[in-house]
Amino acid sequence: MCGIVGCIGFDESIDIVLRGLERLEYRGYDSCGISYIKENEVKVIKTVKRIENLKDIVSYKSNMCIGHTRWATHGKVNIENSHPHVSKDGNLVLVHNGVIDNFLELKEKYLENVGLKSETDTEIALEVINLFLKETGDISKSIIGFMNVVKGSYAIVMCYKKHPGVIYALNYKSPLVIGKGEGFFTISSDMGAVSDITKEFHSPISKSYSIITRNEVKSFSVKGVPRLVDFYPVEIEHTEFTKNGYDTYMLKEIEEQPAVLKNIMNLYKDYSFDQELINTFKEINRIYVIASGTSYFSGLICKSIIESKLSIPVECHLGSEFGHGKQIIDNKSLFIFLSQSGETADSTLVLDKIKGKYKTLAITNSKGSQIDQKCDYSLLVNAGVEISVASTKAYTAQIATLACLVARVSDDDTLYNSFKKILTMQQQVIKRKQELKVLAKTVCKYKKIFYIGRQYDSNLIMEAALKLKEVSYINVNAIAAGELKHGTISLIDEECLVIAIITDPKISNNTRSNIQEIKARNGKVLIFSTNQTMKAGDDFVFDFDEVHEYNALVSILPHQLLAYFCALKLDLDIDKPRNLAKSVTVE
Repeated sequence: MCGIVGCIGFDESIDIVLRGLERLEYRGYDSCGISYIKENEVKVIKTVKRIENLKDIVSYKSNMCIGHTRWATHGKVNIENSHPHVSKDGNLVLVHNGVIDNFLELKEKYLENVGLKSETDTEIALEVINLFLKETGDISKSIIGFMNVVKGSYAIVMCYKKHPGVIYALNYKSPLVIGKGEGFFTISSDMGAVSDITKEFHSPISKSYSIITRNEVKSFSVKGVPRLVDFYPVEIEHTEFTKNGYDTYMLKEIEEQPAVLKNIMNLYKDYSFDQELINTFKEINRIYVIASGTSYFSGLICKSIIESKLSIPVECHLGSEFGHGKQIIDNKSLFIFLSQSGETADSTLVLDKIKGKYKTLAITNSKGSQIDQKCDYSLLVNAGVEISVASTKAYTAQIATLACLVARVSDDDTLYNSFKKILTMQQQVIKRKQELKVLAKTVCKYKKIFYIGRQYDSNLIMEAALKLKEVSYINVNAIAAGELKHGTISLIDEECLVIAIITDPKISNNTRSNIQEIKARNGKVLIFSTNQTMKAGDDFVFDFDEVHEYNALVSILPHQLLAYFCALKLDLDIDKPRNLAKSVTVE
């Protein structure tokens, strides 16, 4: 959520920041802005439109610039609430990611007589820092003072007009990295924003602040004690964000899934997994999968694969739930963190709490991210950059990557033959996308939709429902088919559509019995089945060819495409759905 980019020491710093913000726009796109210092005056340009609109109104050059793209937390979407924020006296300007938990207390204690222009916690943080600056006359002391009274999470990048050649950065529980170039430095909330110009990075320790000039970076603890500033090389494949002829990133990324699966096969078929990680699976009693959103739903599929192949009990938990309250954890446990971005705030909260007590494994698409760096072991899903806010290829890539690890632990040599079949099946589903485009015309007519399924399919339907609601804004819910009679069936009527997924022959008849109950109450039903479970009249049939443990790698594709075509039919912003952000970096 939200994106920060800064640059100092490069004559084209404004262009660098604008280009970086464009790469981070999928993390927040309610509003955006930049700031720089010119002739000892703080200049700010911002808009409630997209980055491309900001680029159209910026025609300046500066060797220092900070910028921000916003996902609203405190305050409505308007110019006053957008970043950067400037102090009332024009001395300080800053951008902020995160949430200041005690913003009201800070306002009441320190800013009773300060008229604020916005509704944001960010402006309160700015004016508190500025108040301390007036009292001490020292920018470092004002930063330390703020860090000692603030509660919550923050990544703040700030400029002081009396120090026009310096950028100040402070962070706590919110991602921030400093990149090193030839004669310049960058500051960003994501390495990918600047991966085209910087290949070495420094990750400031949480609850520290940095002073950055064009020549050096100095880092200090919250007590003002100097910290070691070490830069490490990170090889991030820089990808220009292009649609390659597609109308949207979402459709491009859906159709990239066979290629992603092939990449995973090539990477992990002869991969030398860390032997300590392999041994860990043989020593543990339980596995905890921690994730959020789409990654949580892929975790449910991963749970089935692990328990089926390794007979190790697996618990799946939402990071936002597991991170709070007391948990009873087996001492011989492995924690697996699934995160597309590797920066998910809920999951990093859990990771910070259990780090050092239990073994940890990251499965992520983002090299160099917090989760990637902090876990004992890490596997990259090799999916390539995913721009569409609604995740598609990362879901299947996480499942496939975990399956490769499980195959190695269990010495299962059948996986890659199964993957070859799956790859072909994925391609076959994509070739039939026009059928789903036609089906979408029917689905879009309904304002109340349920997905149902049993066992393995009851995990899949949650991701299918999420995709449809994310991009179409239709009220869609997923419910285990056997639970219909326990309350939900009261909502079934002629205005309701139920989408049933049936991929397991052993329980096919059970789900079909539920379908009859729905039809008896005038509900409309669409059925997605396999060659093994199909019956005459089923709407969409696809072939799995005995790869049941990995059905999700095929069976999710029709529902990703269905969601896409529904959004297309409704003429919505498919890649940037309202109110959503790609990377959820605040709780």
